[in-house]
Amino acid sequence: MTTPAGAFRVDALAAKLPPRAWQRLSAEAGAKGQRWYDWAWVTIEPGRPGFRHLLARRSRSSGELAYYRCCSPRAVPLATLVKIAGIRWSTEENFQAGKGLAGLDEHQVRTWTSWTSWHRWVTLAMLALAFLTVAAAAEHAHPPPPGLIPLTRNEIAHLTAALLPPARPRPPGPLVQLAAPAPVHRPGLPLPAASRSRPMKVTIYCWSTSGRGYGVRLYSRNPLHDCVCLCPVKPCTREDRSAA
Repeated sequence: MTTPAGAFRVDALAAKLPPRAWQRLSAEAGAKGQRWYDWAWVTIEPGRPGFRHLLARRSRSSGELAYYRCCSPRAVPLATLVKIAGIRWSTEENFQAGKGLAGLDEHQVRTWTSWTSWHRWVTLAMLALAFLTVAAAAEHAHPPPPGLIPLTRNEIAHLTAALLPPARPRPPGPLVQLAAPAPVHRPGLPLPAASRSRPMKVTIYCWSTSGRGYGVRLYSRNPLHDCVCLCPVKPCTREDRSAA
């Protein structure tokens, strides 16, 4: 990390801070009350636009350190940076709500040309989540009727989906694209006249391990007419094999 005094590792930079550099501040209220930590900040990256700081957080019970890299267009006090760092959990909760309520993560990017549609999808999803958030905030601004609680974003999303008309089902498309039908009249391939007059050579192979079956192989010199035909025939005798 670059500082006005040189480049340092963040852990080494935090170890060099004097005790008076640490201030006890609350990172907003949590589930168990105020979250108190010791905070310190150091100016980093001199010469770059804006105001850049390294914010260090130290646990008062275990001494564990956490670091935040901060940048602001104007000078802000340390308490403002601590407040922004404390709402990190609510930011993650909003991302989870955007995925569950507005389908923020349901777009599929298959090629690099899909980035435009991805930006449109994310923009519409964030707009839908903003609508739910504003509606829930307006609901909490007024006291609910006796025995009821204000509506949450989830309940408003379910009510909105029930009021809207159902989406029109898309007709199913063909699963397999069928090929064009073949023409009715398909001309045959004429055989060369010279090949018709050539005699076909026949070779008989016979074998017998149990007195059954052997085959006949037919072939000619023309590669277009080479074929093999195996068929069971009557077992031959020694005299038949000698004659063949």
